Amino acid sequence: MIGSTVGGAANGISFQGSHWEIRGGTVRNFSGSGISQSNAGDTGVSIVDMRLHDNGGSGAVVYDGAHIMDSHAHDNGGNGFWMIGEGARISASAARGSGSAGLITGDAASVVDFSSINSGVLGIASGNGSSLSNLTVFKSGGISGVSCGNGCKIDGVTTAMNMTHGMLVGDGATISDVSAYSNGSVGVICGDGCNLTKIVSHSNTTGALSVGTNSGYSECVLTGATTVSGGTAIGNRLNICNGSVICP
Repeated sequence: MIGSTVGGAANGISFQGSHWEIRGGTVRNFSGSGISQSNAGDTGVSIVDMRLHDNGGSGAVVYDGAHIMDSHAHDNGGNGFWMIGEGARISASAARGSGSAGLITGDAASVVDFSSINSGVLGIASGNGSSLSNLTVFKSGGISGVSCGNGCKIDGVTTAMNMTHGMLVGDGATISDVSAYSNGSVGVICGDGCNLTKIVSHSNTTGALSVGTNSGYSECVLTGATTVSGGTAIGNRLNICNGSVICP
């Protein structure tokens, strides 16, 4: 489907109702969003194997319980994928050149095998209790590369060359196997009561790792003028800070 970016906000596909499936196609050059679920009370839409690009709004806007798989959103004016509400699932998908965020989800989301590159405001933002795994976030502007609320579980993430923080996470999170490189502020930030393991944070402008009270970190390799702020090194599981096994 090919639209026009001239005139009012016209979506490529607009629909009401629950449990729709949109599969196998391209929606591009519409002045509004590529795909838009118009009724917030509807649930359970699936978007599979779709290419959504060069739309004036977001690539896709969907509500509670939506599932997106094997889909790509490139050069949309808004968000690549905007999954409003709870229980979103997205896998094996990517966003590039989004005007705002590559991906936004609500609470209790599952994000697996996703990449966001060159987004305008942030890469990936998910709500409380979300699970994020196997992500790549590169050159996001504004807020951070990866943002998640309280109680998130995050593993297997590369966040590099973002304008500000590489990763910004709330309280009570579990974070492991993260590489934060050359971000414009702190590599990884987590709130109170976080557990962080196997964080490699290098060449970030402001600091490598910043954590709140009652948070612990282990098996981390941290470099920079400020290697770690806050938190406690856990037991005898060695961390390395600027080449030293003694971390602040």
